[in-house]
Amino acid sequence: VSVTRTTNVQASFALNSYPLTVTKTGSGGGTVTSSPTGINCGADCTENYTHGTLVTLTATANPGNSFAGWSGACTGTGSCVVNMITARSVTATFTFPEPEPLPVPQQPDYTWQSVRNTVIPVRPAATK
Repeated sequence: VSVTRTTNVQASFALNSYPLTVTKTGSGGGTVTSSPTGINCGADCTENYTHGTLVTLTATANPGNSFAGWSGACTGTGSCVVNMITARSVTATFTFPEPEPLPVPQQPDYTWQSVRNTVIPVRPAATK
């Protein structure tokens, strides 16, 4: 290209954008939100971010549940910071506590006997 007089030149550049996908797993429940805004997972778990954007993900467990941690592009249990230089995936694991087992009632009035290869409780005969 040869320029022989004053010429205005305009160029437009656009940064690439990449998807950040959040997946929730585990026995419990909760939500994951992002800053800058875009992800509110519950409902919206994927968002595109411009190349080089630092996205902070925050997990909030439902009442009675716990946040167990991140996997994928983040690890640990604190906030997750993702540098969007390519497509990224993060998994948030939420847990629900197992119920306490019920106590086994003590049955001191019973004895155990084997009947046809099955152990059964037998109440002792009343004494007079």
